Amino acid sequence: MAIGKRLTTLPTKEQKTQRLISELSLLNHKLPARVWLPTAGFDHHVVRVPHTQAVVLNSKDKAPYLIYVEALECENFDTTSVPARIPENRIRSTRSVENLPECGITYEQRASSFTTVPNYDNDDEAWSVDDIGELQVELPELHTSSCDNISQFSVDSITSQESKEPVFIAAGDIRRRLSEQLAHTPTSFKRDPEDPSAVALKEPWQEKVRRIREGSPYGHLPNWRLLSMIVKCGDDLRQELLAFQVLKQLQVRK
Repeated sequence: MAIGKRLTTLPTKEQKTQRLISELSLLNHKLPARVWLPTAGFDHHVVRVPHTQAVVLNSKDKAPYLIYVEALECENFDTTSVPARIPENRIRSTRSVENLPECGITYEQRASSFTTVPNYDNDDEAWSVDDIGELQVELPELHTSSCDNISQFSVDSITSQESKEPVFIAAGDIRRRLSEQLAHTPTSFKRDPEDPSAVALKEPWQEKVRRIREGSPYGHLPNWRLLSMIVKCGDDLRQELLAFQVLKQLQVRK
């Protein structure tokens, strides 16, 4: 609640959003903890708040904001042990290895082909200027059939283009390719400084869950869940209570 009160002192929505992100980043240092959202329909422990996804909502006088909360579902909130904290930089190291080219090299070979600085619990310690200078990546020079095929394909494509021979493509193939491209291209929305919440509210929920889960150090756990919450203070919340009651009735009628 104190965060919302501090946001009301800032003049623009952009400044409020930046302050909100900073405040939630500090809050993450206290998580995981034995805290939960009472509106959720299952027992859980809050483990992380993806602070960069938070936005300040439109309001004339107040500063309500929307946040997303990562939780781990558990059998009993009171008796289940609080999950151990997973450092943010651990997922960065893992994904760096996983994103290396698949050219006949195993996961173990890729993991042993480079060295990184040790893991730290604090992002500032893990990615200081001195550490970046010490980071070394050595990739073995491998020439496999799969890589050679890709290179040969590129050469053949260039040769075909230089020959200037006409290439005929059926209209049906063009429509099919355009349809496939639109189906697999994620929808992107331009961020508006005057209305930062527009992007967050337009993004489909399943797409948001997938994106946040991929960037979370807890996302690989099977009991990982994503919750959303609107925080507002300094008002009687009558409109919010009415909206909550309507949503609950809609859930019951499903």
